[in-house]
Amino acid sequence: MLHWSSVLKGECALAFVRHVLRGYSYVFEGILSLMAIGVGLLGAFSQNASMHVGWLPFDGPHVVRWLLVSGVVGLLCLVLAMLGRLRILLFLFALVSTLILVKGLFFGSYTFSGPADAKHAGYLIAGAFVALIGTIPQMVRRAARR
Repeated sequence: MLHWSSVLKGECALAFVRHVLRGYSYVFEGILSLMAIGVGLLGAFSQNASMHVGWLPFDGPHVVRWLLVSGVVGLLCLVLAMLGRLRILLFLFALVSTLILVKGLFFGSYTFSGPADAKHAGYLIAGAFVALIGTIPQMVRRAARR
């Protein structure tokens, strides 16, 4: 027999997990965006006109511009999601960033310097995947309670 108290406990636990995943996705995507902006600014202000990041799909002088633009777009998507507007944009940003990481690190021409490097890349991709999962419940609006 199903008791209402167990149903309510399950709903509270699910809401807690949903909030933790949402907070994690906000923090992860925010740090990822800020890092892209930071590396882009370092590249823009350095004397080296060309920057090479082996696992990114773009190369040459366009890397700096792409890092800056993607970082700003990521922060914009994050702020909009936190305000409850266009939450699907954060999901799309998380999806694209996860796909870029997976493709660039494991299916591209990037080579690791050792097993520790590959392990850290695996952690990064696992974190990006958890952040992607954390953006999914944000897209669904809950029905109004009666």
